[in-house]
Amino acid sequence: MSTVLQIAYGELGVSWDTTPERVQEYIDASSKEKVYGQKKTHSRSWCTDFAYWVVQQAGLKTPAKSQYDSTIKAYNSTNRFLKAYPATKTPKPGDLYYMPYKDTAKTKSVWHIGFIIDAESYDLVLTLDGNSNYGNHWTFGMGGGWVCMNWRTPALIETYMALR
Repeated sequence: MSTVLQIAYGELGVSWDTTPERVQEYIDASSKEKVYGQKKTHSRSWCTDFAYWVVQQAGLKTPAKSQYDSTIKAYNSTNRFLKAYPATKTPKPGDLYYMPYKDTAKTKSVWHIGFIIDAESYDLVLTLDGNSNYGNHWTFGMGGGWVCMNWRTPALIETYMALR
């Protein structure tokens, strides 16, 4: 098993509700500026913070830290991963995946990033994610506030990124 997955597996069950100090550690490691008060509102999407923290703990090259972008009123979280790691068509355990929300009305911008556990053995992709919940649907599979495993539909995954 890859070092990345060993570290990520060790975080299973972490959430704002169970261990808020750990989630804050993910956010602090990944952000240029200190971000406070997130626990009460759960307003920060921290899937990329979790991914950054795991990659950092594994001793691998990390992408740039996130910074609040006032033009889009959000953190530049996902793009930094897409720029830092090469895309791959053959993801291996421990690689990253990127899944944008397909909002045809363009009313919101939502995305998710996580780690591949298995992309070959099943019709679905088994992942390990931060700020997620058990499920494959956007409404309960993302932003659920937990580190957990999920099954993802391959057609919803836009990019795989090699960490090797």
